[in-house]
Amino acid sequence: MKFSFLVWIALAALAIGARAADKGNSVWTPELSFDEIQAKAKAGDPYFQAVLGIYLRAGESGVKIDFDAARFWSQKAADGGDPLGFYNLGNISLLRKQLKEATDYYQEAQLLLTRKAAEGDPIAQFAMGEICWMVVPKNRFKALEYWHDSAAAGYSQAQATLGAIYLKGSPGILEKDERRGIFLLEMACRAKSMTAYLNLGLAYYNGEGVRKSKELAAGWLRKASQQNFSDAQYLLATLLSEVDPTKNKAEIIRLLQKAADQDHLDAKKDLQSLLGGTAVASTPTTPPKPKVNPPNASSEQLGQANDYNLAGKRNFQERNYTRAFAYFKKAAELGNPEAQRFTGLMLFQGKGCAKDRSLAGQWLRKAASQGDTEAQKILKSFARLFPE
Repeated sequence: MKFSFLVWIALAALAIGARAADKGNSVWTPELSFDEIQAKAKAGDPYFQAVLGIYLRAGESGVKIDFDAARFWSQKAADGGDPLGFYNLGNISLLRKQLKEATDYYQEAQLLLTRKAAEGDPIAQFAMGEICWMVVPKNRFKALEYWHDSAAAGYSQAQATLGAIYLKGSPGILEKDERRGIFLLEMACRAKSMTAYLNLGLAYYNGEGVRKSKELAAGWLRKASQQNFSDAQYLLATLLSEVDPTKNKAEIIRLLQKAADQDHLDAKKDLQSLLGGTAVASTPTTPPKPKVNPPNASSEQLGQANDYNLAGKRNFQERNYTRAFAYFKKAAELGNPEAQRFTGLMLFQGKGCAKDRSLAGQWLRKAASQGDTEAQKILKSFARLFPE
């Protein structure tokens, strides 16, 4: 069975390659305007159909996000044999939480994208970086290599992604360098990258690499929200409610409505609350408070908690989110602060479990009270999201 699968992959790659051969010389450069990319896509070039789909999904070059149009052009590119089309269909599936479908698209894209990235195509390099960063087996060192090459070639989404990683660092993979992070984000902002606008806004909000400023944070988040990105609209509404909820009420409602129209669940919940409605509960009963063993838990219990926490991490890396959550919750109930943080974050995202912001906040506060610095940072930076 494994041999047959490999043969099928090889034959599929040959078939795609044959269909794409006549368009194989197409390549993106930073000098190309959005209008030029759109014209090439409409003229039938599968490569630029894929690039157009990526711009419409990611908000590159100041383009407003339009997932339906992004999917349309990505599908045309995939039908024409371009691997970037499959890659972008994978990203769209991932945004819709269709993980198996996303993985299938990424695997279909990967063989040909590897070659295209090796030939120096900046967007293929960025795409391969994302695949290496996210898809098992992960190779994050290789992902960073791809992103550095793509950023150096002028691709703003790679610059924005690297910039955000440099601001925080990645233990054992990339040393923290806030100055370089801000430099890359500002460079990508000049190219009107929505990802850069969002990440620079968060940098000003958190005071990472720049002086903390809610005013400047709002300015950059507003640019991202104007490109129709629901997370940016929601974050900006949250920030404005922290600054002056009365003065900013009209804009807060407008932003939450825009995000809610795109099915942003937290925006829907906050909008209902703000307008005096009652949010629909995810379950008919009030969720139980976290039960945690007392501080004087035995060494056997602590060891068991550590084992459960490690099992949770392993399953999370393998994308077995339901099992990961079950393990983290067991470790959390035995008093492991890191597992308590992971349990809270998974509840907040609804990953492997029903989304429950209230219970998420309880677990994060429990982790923070036991000295978990990451949980403390999360609660400090996003206090509005986790009310007592």
